[in-house]
Amino acid sequence: MLSLGRRVCVVLLAVLFVVLVMPARQGRSESDGSRVVAVRNRTGTDLYGLFLAPTGSGAWGEDLLAGRRLDEGEQLDVTFPWGARAIWWDIRVENREGRAVEWKEIPLRRLRRVTLYFQGGRPVARGE
Repeated sequence: MLSLGRRVCVVLLAVLFVVLVMPARQGRSESDGSRVVAVRNRTGTDLYGLFLAPTGSGAWGEDLLAGRRLDEGEQLDVTFPWGARAIWWDIRVENREGRAVEWKEIPLRRLRRVTLYFQGGRPVARGE
């Protein structure tokens, strides 16, 4: 069981994540100081869940697909407000059956686009 202090820390991390990482569909642009990163699906399957967390936090944010599907070959623009400090992020995706795969330590704040795919059965992320 987590101590009260640790629970408060986990809740604060989750709240910060929700506030600092928002899908681009909410109208933020780079002109307001935010940074947009495109997440491209080349996994070979449609995705039904997409989650981000600062590396090491273990605090997955809300589903960025919000009930939508990200088809193979499509991309989702994710907006990071100027105040989001983490450089390294983990990405978690889920398929229709809810099976999840994670990509670790992706420098999302330094990229314009990240492509998720598999090579030899292992998750690989290519950044641009």
